[in-house]
Amino acid sequence: MTVSYIIRATVVDIRSDKPQRTDRFLVDSNVWYWYVYNRAFLFGRPYQTNLYPEYVRKAAVVGATLLFAVYH
Repeated sequence: MTVSYIIRATVVDIRSDKPQRTDRFLVDSNVWYWYVYNRAFLFGRPYQTNLYPEYVRKAAVVGATLLFAVYH
């Protein structure tokens, strides 16, 4: 049986958006990499090593839901 989901999403500009407690984010695995790897600044571009982790941190601080997908 095939599962069918309805996804409602909004694209936001993380340079100016302020995450809210009621927000839910499906965070790409690449963003998790830049968020948790403390030597990422050696390899990434500024938006990857600064903007992504900072936005995820802001979302976590306000209590937004941060999700990830697992593929089998």
